[in-house]
Amino acid sequence: MIKPLNRMRTRLAATLAAGALTAVAAVALTPAVAEAAPAFTSTPCSNSNSPVHYLLPGQSMASVSYVCAGDYMFASQNDGNFVIYNNGGTPVWASGTNTGSPNTIVMATNGNLLIYNSADYLQWQTGTGWTDHRNYGAYVCFQTDGNMVLYAPNGGNHTCSGTALWASGT
Repeated sequence: MIKPLNRMRTRLAATLAAGALTAVAAVALTPAVAEAAPAFTSTPCSNSNSPVHYLLPGQSMASVSYVCAGDYMFASQNDGNFVIYNNGGTPVWASGTNTGSPNTIVMATNGNLLIYNSADYLQWQTGTGWTDHRNYGAYVCFQTDGNMVLYAPNGGNHTCSGTALWASGT
């Protein structure tokens, strides 16, 4: 379940129609953790033992929200940055998209994970969307080990295993 941190605002770009994202240029794929917000003493996910969460094709994670997986918090912050925090509240990965306004995270149907700002401009992407449909059906797993992984389509099974197309490396 995705939980609100503040007011939940969802903006989904009109370009999310199937196949409409093929001309998007690649953006930085290795964000700096230093751009994350200051560490907390703990997170709402500490000792939560929450299961793995998914972001399936066509789904989005609203701005200013978070999900827990294990003791890790995957947070879309009100400054626009998407950050993974460990159970001590220390950021272990960040998208580097702190634009000053909330962003929306989108799992496009073409296999690309995207972050849009509140004006619906692309801020970041994994670069895994292909026009030949090879990654259609790919999905994101927020794993209990703190890793965020984009998995190749697996016949509709969302097991968080198989071929990883991209990972946060945490």
